Amino acid sequence: MGGSYIEDWNLLVAQHSQFYNQPEYKIQALWENYFSEIFGFKKILNEIDSQRKLHIGSTDREIPDIILNKDGRDLFIVELKQYSLSKNDDFEKQLLNYMSHTDLRLSIGILVCEKLYLYFYNHSDNKNDCLEIPFEKDNELGIKLMELFSKNNFDVENTRDFIQSESKNKNDVVKVKKEISEELVKNLLTEHFIKTYDKDVVESALKGFSFICSERKNMNTGASAVVQNPSVPFTSSGKNKAQFTVNGVPTGGKCPTVRYVIESYVKNNPGITFEQLQEAFPDEAARPGFGKVVRRLEDVKDNEWGGHRFYKHPIILSDDQQVAVSTQWEPQNINNFIRSATVLGFDISSDL
Repeated sequence: MGGSYIEDWNLLVAQHSQFYNQPEYKIQALWENYFSEIFGFKKILNEIDSQRKLHIGSTDREIPDIILNKDGRDLFIVELKQYSLSKNDDFEKQLLNYMSHTDLRLSIGILVCEKLYLYFYNHSDNKNDCLEIPFEKDNELGIKLMELFSKNNFDVENTRDFIQSESKNKNDVVKVKKEISEELVKNLLTEHFIKTYDKDVVESALKGFSFICSERKNMNTGASAVVQNPSVPFTSSGKNKAQFTVNGVPTGGKCPTVRYVIESYVKNNPGITFEQLQEAFPDEAARPGFGKVVRRLEDVKDNEWGGHRFYKHPIILSDDQQVAVSTQWEPQNINNFIRSATVLGFDISSDL
């Protein structure tokens, strides 16, 4: 892949962290600049169509964030949210409604929030394929996106093939992981050895072995987990502006860093339960007197939402359990959290 695509993607990653808590109108301006300065669409030719009004009946209307076009033909649509928000059903439904609008009928869409999601919408059967791309440095999927969505390269069929192929690969990885078991390992070993030895001999030999099949918690392939700055020198007031990096990814301040770590842990441990998540991130790492690091969504009271104690947008587990993450992080407890995360394989450093 071209070096410029790598540099361009990594710029998006860095600015995703920089603008993590910024309002949506700033994200809008940011992406309009991306499409102009990086992807090659020209504002002077109206190829970056922002806030176009799509009418529904005589009075109601919908307003997509950005529609990209070339030579008078609409190519794809982009729906933008605050970077601190996680994807939910409402965000997806909003984008798909735009894509299926009678004035557009677009097959390719992008949803941007805490992660980036590429959609291919098949209008003939009203089904869609979705590919998740985290904002991570040197992410190969992100780099490929920079290539595919440049004005001179964009092609609906090529983009569709990319989305379908990569989303299938991700789904297949999950299926393979689910099939890995102690029984499978024993059966494979038996099949291997009975080619040479008597079956009774093989079974007798394997009786002395036990096989534990569990996914590694270490997030860094081939690298040990080390906190580069385990004693972050915060001021006593806690009103510092320390910026963190997790496994090489800029994650912003204390609160977004905690959420990033927990969400990454959930993603890399498919099937994890709420109890297992709470065991991985124990209550002791929370600010004294403010309860848990994670809490079931239904247990959170209205007065505990954003700016008080918990993020309003939950992390959703594979069993559909919704988990709220604490926003109560100060110098005296963020180091505890970093130590807990290090044991799980996260490499966390700060700029202080």
